[in-house]
Amino acid sequence: MATYLYNASNLIINLKIMLGQLKELKRLRRIKKQMEEITVTEEYEGVKVTMNGAMEVTKVEIADQTYPKLPKYVRKAVNRAVRSVQKKMMENAGGLSSLLGG
Repeated sequence: MATYLYNASNLIINLKIMLGQLKELKRLRRIKKQMEEITVTEEYEGVKVTMNGAMEVTKVEIADQTYPKLPKYVRKAVNRAVRSVQKKMMENAGGLSSLLGG
């Protein structure tokens, strides 16, 4: 009987933990969506770049249209670079949190 109560209480605790994680995931998705809705456009020397709050380049315009696919390539290259930096930062953050006792 004691084993049954122990298993039932563990199940309840695990369900509460999972529910908390689900709520956190929903909160993070909502934040991500809000970040994606933020947009900023900057222009310099005939190059105009639009980026959202998730640090994704959404549009590139280049005044000189000698190479019509160049804006697409620039957008893709910048987004790849941003993702690479974010990945490295997450790897480093994992190492830092262990140093800080996390």
